[in-house]
Amino acid sequence: MNKHLLTLLAALAVLRPALAAELQNLKVLYVGAERTAEYVPFLKENVGHVETRDRHTFKPEDAAGFDVVLLDWQQKNNQEDLKHLHCPLGPRESWTKPTVLLGSAGLFTAVSWNLEGGIGCTCLSPEAYDLRDHEIFNYPLPIDRFKTTRIPTPADFQDEIKTPEIDVVMLVADPGRNGYPGWCSYSSTFEQDPEVEFFCGGVNHKTPTAGAVGRQGNLLHFGFEESPVELNLTGQKLLLTPSLTSANSRTTVRLPSSGPGFWVMCRARAIWF
Repeated sequence: MNKHLLTLLAALAVLRPALAAELQNLKVLYVGAERTAEYVPFLKENVGHVETRDRHTFKPEDAAGFDVVLLDWQQKNNQEDLKHLHCPLGPRESWTKPTVLLGSAGLFTAVSWNLEGGIGCTCLSPEAYDLRDHEIFNYPLPIDRFKTTRIPTPADFQDEIKTPEIDVVMLVADPGRNGYPGWCSYSSTFEQDPEVEFFCGGVNHKTPTAGAVGRQGNLLHFGFEESPVELNLTGQKLLLTPSLTSANSRTTVRLPSSGPGFWVMCRARAIWF
């Protein structure tokens, strides 16, 4: 168990009086393959009940009885044909379970379901940017949006941002590490769709307005590719919050066949307040 996880557990212990019932009763299903060993111990330390299913053999009916599904569908080591993708969750019309899409699962789900979240870039670094004033950063695990690090304005942001530096929230202890990039989605049409919310962006090689975390309907997208063992305390809290909060919703939302912004990255209305 790494030191960041120990610190997170300590934070949860302090919050336990308010969160005990919902955390102990939360049932999470992790659907993945390559990173099961990195996600499951972290989830089991923080929620009441966790089970896993292999992404390749998962059936939608396997999710019955769970509050939240986490879908982990990496680009790394997967040579997916984007023209012939089959979403493990089944047809979009019948999938109503609160779901967190981890990293490239946002891209693959958008493409296979013909949603607009498939337009973006696999170029997201673990540095959150433009965290909005939203309840998701206050509850159940508070994240200080103003505890930032100042970095030089990325070259790809300079057409839109004229200041020499920007403030970001670091999500890993070692920003210089050479990790696989996450998926960010272009957000230019998000405001046209009331089903879509933008929680935060991140440093990337395209535009400062690209979304890293958000939601559309019952889907939440955590676009950063890092697993819990790679994240620092803030990153772990940002990863865990959508899982804890999305289960509070009992509203069934069916997604349109297509439309502006299949947006389920981190900042989404992941919590359906």
